[in-house]
Amino acid sequence: MNKTKTRLFEDIEIGETFETGRALLDGAAMKRFAADWDPQPIHLDEQAARDSMLGVLMASGWHVLCASMRLIVDAAPLGATPMLGLGVENIRFHRPVLPGTEICVRGTFREKRLSASRPERGYALLHTDTLDTASGALLVSQDWRLVLPTRAGGKGESG
Repeated sequence: MNKTKTRLFEDIEIGETFETGRALLDGAAMKRFAADWDPQPIHLDEQAARDSMLGVLMASGWHVLCASMRLIVDAAPLGATPMLGLGVENIRFHRPVLPGTEICVRGTFREKRLSASRPERGYALLHTDTLDTASGALLVSQDWRLVLPTRAGGKGESG
């Protein structure tokens, strides 16, 4: 994807897909994130995690979501157009993310529609799957509702 070109609503195709780079979620990073944002013992302490229902230290789901966001932003599926979100729906944690897991994200634009009242805006649904790069296993899925500028809005040039 060309990160310097603006992509407008009209440039997005339903069914269009992209894949991101990769990120390694190691145990130290998992514990740092958990200490700051999700300080549950299953994310911070190996023994507490072993004694838990799943029996293993795992990444906070919020850590995986944040790492996925970073990968998507770096992939720039909208080029230079900012990713303006209206909401995130259908977040599903399919399996735990263990220390040392390398992830990537596959995104697919599934819907789009023009605003009925604001011709300078369009809306798109971006479905994302966060995958374990080693096994291909689905870890997290979610749907993002995005707002995009249109050609009628007269902002930027398409690319």
